Parts: sequence; structure tokens; C-alpha cells
Amino acid sequence: MIIGDNRKYLTALVTLKSEPDGKIPEGMLIYYEKYGSKAKTVEQAKSDPIVFKAVMEGINRYNDKAISRAQKVQTITILGEDFSVENGLLTPTLKLKRKEVLKRYAALVDSLYV
Repeated sequence: MIIGDNRKYLTALVTLKSEPDGKIPEGMLIYYEKYGSKAKTVEQAKSDPIVFKAVMEGINRYNDKAISRAQKVQTITILGEDFSVENGLLTPTLKLKRKEVLKRYAALVDSLYV
């Protein structure tokens, strides 16, 4: 989820693809292992600097195509949970409940703008 309304720059809350039990799917494990990560679960991966670097490389590829600095994501944080209907962050039609996400992660979002 990109955040930037009434903020100085864009940031993002990132969720990682995971199995229902919190494990990282085999295809993604291979990708992270290629970078040198030993994370096997989302909980491990969210604080792994190698995974952060891999995700930032993808963000930077997006940033390279941005037409202006205002469209570039400056920083991210990786969440330990996915957005879902069950945790109240998606509607039954799978639309993101931005207000709920911002409320749940208010302190985390504020820390991205320090």
C-alpha cells in the first residue's frame, strides 16, 4: 500500500507472499535464497535486511520509470501479515480498507516520516 496523502514523500507498506501458516512459498524462497537470505517464514523475512534489499530493488525498478520525484517511493516497511478479509484490512470484495490499515499501523507509518 502506497502512502503519501498530505505527506512530504511516498512510502509503502509491503506484504510478502505467504502460505496460510506463515511460511514463504517455495518459489519465493528460491528468490530470497539467491540473495543469501535464510528466512523461511514471513516473520523472519520482515526483519531480514537481505529480503528488504530484494524488495527495495523491485521498488527501485518502479522508481526508475517514475516521471517525477513526487512519484518515487522513498522508503518501505515490510509487514508481518498480509491484508485479508479475516484481519479486517480488506472488504469482502477484496478492496483495501485504507483507513483501517492506516489506523492499525499509524505508529509504523509515522516512523517512516521521521
